[in-house]
Amino acid sequence: MRGHKPIKSNFIVLTPFCLFMSVVRLDISAGRVYGSFLTWEAFFSLCLFTLFSAAQTLFVSPPTGHDHYDRLRPLSYPDTDIFFVCFSVVSPSTVYSIREKWVPEILFHCPRVPFLLVGTQVDLRDDSVTLEKLAKNKQRPVTFESGETLAHELKAVKYMECSALTQKGVQNVFEEAIRVVLEPLHNKSSRCVLL
Repeated sequence: MRGHKPIKSNFIVLTPFCLFMSVVRLDISAGRVYGSFLTWEAFFSLCLFTLFSAAQTLFVSPPTGHDHYDRLRPLSYPDTDIFFVCFSVVSPSTVYSIREKWVPEILFHCPRVPFLLVGTQVDLRDDSVTLEKLAKNKQRPVTFESGETLAHELKAVKYMECSALTQKGVQNVFEEAIRVVLEPLHNKSSRCVLL
């Protein structure tokens, strides 16, 4: 990608369980980029990934996900390349918000924009205190298989899981999003070379 202008892209993170959403900007350019790593509940200015032999830099800013901003929030959606729709695997009620609020909202405002369904807090799936609380309400954590089924039903690009606490899977989620955004560009350039 040397000699090309950086490509600017937007990612939106939608998550009902912590009432927080982030717009993530992607710069694609040659060379090394250094930075901090992103978690779901806190953010730093940038992250580093290398895909398709190029440095991928994600810049994050947090517009609000509170309900009283429902009419303003979609103003941040134009030019978005991918959404992260997140729910807590240890809070099955958050799946309701995914089905009833977040996915309908993005499909209404951005029907052609892909989204990843992301199960968060997987570190608590086997936590005895969390399991006891869920059992008192006759609930269980959302399984990976249930998440995949939900992703298929909602027509998500893919279902993924992560833990901000342990960082397990967090980088994979962002790398997959970058892949989804870049794959059409990568394939187009490959096709041009073959022609």
